[in-house]
Amino acid sequence: MMKVNYWVLYSLFGIAFTFTACVNDGKDLSLPTDLEEKTAELNIPADFGWIVTRGVTLEVNAPEESVLWVYADADCSESSLKAKLSVFPEQVTRVTVDIPTANNVLYLEYPISATETKVVKVDLAEVIPSSRAAKEETILPVGENMLYGMYHFEVGKDEKGLAVIINSGTLVFEDSWPDLGDYDFNDLVADYSIATHVSTGNEAQYQNERIDVSVTIRAIGGNLPSKLGLTFTGNIYGQLLQRHIADFEDVTQNGLTVKLADNDQGDVAPVFLIEGLKELKNGKDFYNTEEHNVQKAATVNFSIYTKKGGSAEASTGFAQASSVINQDLFLVTTRNREIHLRGYQPTSLYTAYTTDAATSKDIVMNPDMAYSTDKNLVWGMKVIKDFQFPLEKVDINKAYKGFKAWVESSGDDFYENWYKNPVTGQVATW
Repeated sequence: MMKVNYWVLYSLFGIAFTFTACVNDGKDLSLPTDLEEKTAELNIPADFGWIVTRGVTLEVNAPEESVLWVYADADCSESSLKAKLSVFPEQVTRVTVDIPTANNVLYLEYPISATETKVVKVDLAEVIPSSRAAKEETILPVGENMLYGMYHFEVGKDEKGLAVIINSGTLVFEDSWPDLGDYDFNDLVADYSIATHVSTGNEAQYQNERIDVSVTIRAIGGNLPSKLGLTFTGNIYGQLLQRHIADFEDVTQNGLTVKLADNDQGDVAPVFLIEGLKELKNGKDFYNTEEHNVQKAATVNFSIYTKKGGSAEASTGFAQASSVINQDLFLVTTRNREIHLRGYQPTSLYTAYTTDAATSKDIVMNPDMAYSTDKNLVWGMKVIKDFQFPLEKVDINKAYKGFKAWVESSGDDFYENWYKNPVTGQVATW
């Protein structure tokens, strides 16, 4: 059987796409809504998770040893790439990708010759009929019936054979925790991409595992943002710990500096802090939240490498870190308070959560759900990448048609595209 150089194939994979049009679900979000009602006044169901994405787990049993790319959009562009996998016959490759809840389609691309690839559209509603109703992680079996004519080539046993799982989105925060904010959700706005390169089970690949992180600070509309943090949670199967990663040197780009906090804490999750947010404002009140004061966004890129030689335990940690559920991005304020997304616990660097939560003059915290009130209000959300955030002092419920209905219906399917329907003149277009 003919063998193909992996990198040659990868450079040519765009030659012969078989595209199919995206499905327009035809949802109408132009229903009347009370645009004057504040987000803080909404009737929020207790089980509403404030999330716009879901996990889809692919279980791939390929007819040939080969490579498979997984995309969220029909254009199969780099920005919509969710995973690159080395796949094998008689061996299940399992990976979970994070896609918008509104997406009910994935696109699988694979080689059919040394210079051509094929794209297959997978309708998740047909393959997994219950997936939309569950709104939880769903399983997608991928076998020979979906990968007909897959071309064989030998997958590298080195870095080229690593699986790559890419999670991306936009983070929006209110910086007033534990007090209520104005809910324009622009006190900090940051785009991010986390690409985890993990072993496909071959010990020779352990030494090459890494995580590539890119963060772009798009806007700062609050007085309190000081740092953006990243750490990794885990489960009973494992967690990425400091002892698993190589020594980290500070990275400074575009006025932002990335540091690893408490380098000597081997048995805790690493905490990376991006500093320099206040300096981006150049002494002004706002950074990119007003139309008359738009500056270039600041981006910083850094990588987290496995310790020299790698190990099976570290590989398990990197695999856990590839899951979007275990990627905890949070805001640190000038008061040294951490503000996480709903349900995430503060890191070991912040021990005053309970004390600070009790000082709120506005609300009562939910004792069973961190960073959530007894009425299920939150201070942060992860939305789709390049989200058009509200302008300064514009409540997000005023900025987006369908937002109230999405929240009060606990994320009903009919309103899950709310972020595609901004109100003209109420959101940033840069």
